[in-house]
Amino acid sequence: MPPPINCHPDGAPTGEGHSAQAGLHFEELSDGAVFRTGTRTISEVEIRAFAEVSGDDNPVHTDEAFARRTPFRGCVAHGALTMAVATGLGWQTGIFRETLLAIVENNAKFIGAVRPGDDVRLELEVESHEPSPARKRGHVRFLTRVLNQKDEVVVEGNWLCLFKRLP
Repeated sequence: MPPPINCHPDGAPTGEGHSAQAGLHFEELSDGAVFRTGTRTISEVEIRAFAEVSGDDNPVHTDEAFARRTPFRGCVAHGALTMAVATGLGWQTGIFRETLLAIVENNAKFIGAVRPGDDVRLELEVESHEPSPARKRGHVRFLTRVLNQKDEVVVEGNWLCLFKRLP
């Protein structure tokens, strides 16, 4: 298995042959390759803004007194907000720049709560490749893990992405 590639918050993957200027093509994403992002803090302001934008104003996200009486014992971020942040962190790795055509599937299992003030990061592991009948693209499946500041997995799942192939 290739060694993990850690990515700086500015989106530049570290490691030989990687640059923030161009993403990786289908053929350059080896099965077993792991990409780790920097962290992002989920704020109470972002949770409230997401509740407004999405229309999901469930008080478990926005009312601390209510949320303390739930099994969560306090406010938690929306799962969809956590997934949106994960896609942003994935973009910041730089591996998708100018080479990602689409995220075709995005599956998630929510394992733990993300609370206001938590720091989250993303790990992407290339699970498999499947060339498309069109010679200019191919599908890559990533295993995804969102971890908090305690290195606890809070979301796990997979993304099926459509990438450009090398010219």
